[in-house]
Amino acid sequence: MIALIERFSHDAVEKIGWPGLLLGDISQPRGGPMLSGHASHQIGLDADIWLTPMPQRTLSYQERETISATSMLDKSKFLTVDPSIWTPSHARLIMMAASYPQVERVFVNPAIKKKLCDTWRGDRAALGKVRPIYGHDYHFHIRIKCPEGSKGCKDQAVVPAGDGCDKSLAWWFTDEPWAKPKQKPGAKPPKPKFAKLADLPKACALVLNGPRTRFRTGGYLRHRLSRPCRNSRCRDQHRGRDRGGRRSAARKHSGTLAAARAAIAPLQIPGAHV
Repeated sequence: MIALIERFSHDAVEKIGWPGLLLGDISQPRGGPMLSGHASHQIGLDADIWLTPMPQRTLSYQERETISATSMLDKSKFLTVDPSIWTPSHARLIMMAASYPQVERVFVNPAIKKKLCDTWRGDRAALGKVRPIYGHDYHFHIRIKCPEGSKGCKDQAVVPAGDGCDKSLAWWFTDEPWAKPKQKPGAKPPKPKFAKLADLPKACALVLNGPRTRFRTGGYLRHRLSRPCRNSRCRDQHRGRDRGGRRSAARKHSGTLAAARAAIAPLQIPGAHV
């Protein structure tokens, strides 16, 4: 994944003039549940790329802690891209990400997918990899295939044939995806559920109990997998839909790339050097 991001950052600068990538979640350094609550990003196959261009300077630590990504949506309209924010460069960036053979899917907001369907005039062969999903109006999410020789890693089902600009996309513009979940009268909110080490794959125990581990697991992981949801974004998260986007950039990064490239800002990947 890191190798792909590095290549992507160089290609984005050299081929489409994108100034550099700002990253959100990738994964924990050794995998497993994310402290931010992401249901995905647990096995090193996922990465969030902000739709905000990288500034022409290195962000300070404080800026990396407080910067927010920019939504591409017009908040005054239903599932509509804001033409004052969206540019052809955004489209080229997403389609470039989808063009890499090791990328299995690119998740975006349904409005962004529709915008690509309506306006993309380049090669549409990779457009089918771009899949609509809840959220993802501040960033897009790339998921790569299992690397060769990765035992226990199973690829997702093949993306359906075509460009995805069909009934499957039209469904997102109906009421059904946005209907509030039905609750029985008088039903109590679910109790928080904490993930135990026994709930995770056996390989996680080997990592957590390894000789270089510097933290205790105890009976519970310090990560809450489920909690009462009082808003739609929280409900989306616990349906297995990651939300990425606006969280603190430095916290979201989880140290993966920073550990590998400690000499640079952990969220900025200039095209000229990494």
